[in-house]
Amino acid sequence: MYDSDDFLSAAVAHFAAEGLRSGESVLLTGTREHLAGIERKLRSAGVDAEAAERSGQLARTDVDEALAVLMSNGRLDGNRFDALTGEALAQALADPRFTGARWWGEITSTLHQRGEREAGLA
Repeated sequence: MYDSDDFLSAAVAHFAAEGLRSGESVLLTGTREHLAGIERKLRSAGVDAEAAERSGQLARTDVDEALAVLMSNGRLDGNRFDALTGEALAQALADPRFTGARWWGEITSTLHQRGEREAGLA
């Protein structure tokens, strides 16, 4: 879906920066490497990701940690997924300081790269 990690980081950083500048809550779920690359791109665009995170406008989640919660017996648990994502979105949307929410994540691609295609499709 993307040519390089640098391209991915730049594209997601643009997506996140636009949301942050528009007063939206932004959720990012990615690999540690991708989240670090996104933060570097945000910084180069003049966005202080750490300040946005401290204020609650930005939430970053490691995809491997999320998958540890979401997987059960090698399968993605739909109930856990719905509960986790529903709670995160509800929290992001409940904050009256923010005009909306946007979320980027790579759960499906991470599962696919691990060879867990059925879980990724779920």
